[in-house]
Amino acid sequence: MMTKIRLFYIPHAGGSAVLCKSWQKDLGKQVEVQPLEMAGRGIRFRDNFFSAIPEILDDFYHRLKQYEGEPYIIYGHSFGALLTYELYYRIKAEGMPLPVHLFFSGSIPPQTQFMEKKISHLPDETFIQEVMAYEGLEQEILENKELMEIFMPVLRADFRLLEDYQYQEKLEKIKVPATVLYSSDIQEKRINEWGKLIESAVDYQFIDGGHFFLKKNSHTTMAAVMARLNRYIGVL
Repeated sequence: MMTKIRLFYIPHAGGSAVLCKSWQKDLGKQVEVQPLEMAGRGIRFRDNFFSAIPEILDDFYHRLKQYEGEPYIIYGHSFGALLTYELYYRIKAEGMPLPVHLFFSGSIPPQTQFMEKKISHLPDETFIQEVMAYEGLEQEILENKELMEIFMPVLRADFRLLEDYQYQEKLEKIKVPATVLYSSDIQEKRINEWGKLIESAVDYQFIDGGHFFLKKNSHTTMAAVMARLNRYIGVL
């Protein structure tokens, strides 16, 4: 009987997965938190940015495969939720054991995601204004010039990936349990569209705090995660 489960975290556009290391205290010893860090940020800041989403999926898949045979979940926030969706199908195509649960956080579903206009090439000031319209940048970063110099190239690289993304309908729906966490920045009727992509009944939970509720209200968010994971710990 397995008594531990691994949580892989994929962050928002411009973000670093190292944020999830602070969750360990809330999640306890039965959950091992593991960041899935994209190139060009965090502990991989020396690596070149990915130029296409399939490159990210390939990188993430091979990192997950190192732990093949262990029970795991994937938690993706915002852009990370989109990557989580696509990663599920890459894992399935490769025949690797599927995650026991998926968390789609702070994001509308992929079939409704499209960039009405391209912004990644715009001058810095205009680009930031557009990013803020998507609530895609934390105020504390915006107000710190040094942090902005670090985050600007990362944001541009991630928004370029979002601009190039084209949703393709899958042959079958997601077949593992899934939870959708969301806040006041997304209309409920849009968040409910996740239900069209997932075979079983979708588990929705509202969490206060706006787009970055994951950071602003992390204790509540992790309590929501643990409420779901307790179904598996001790029985896997």
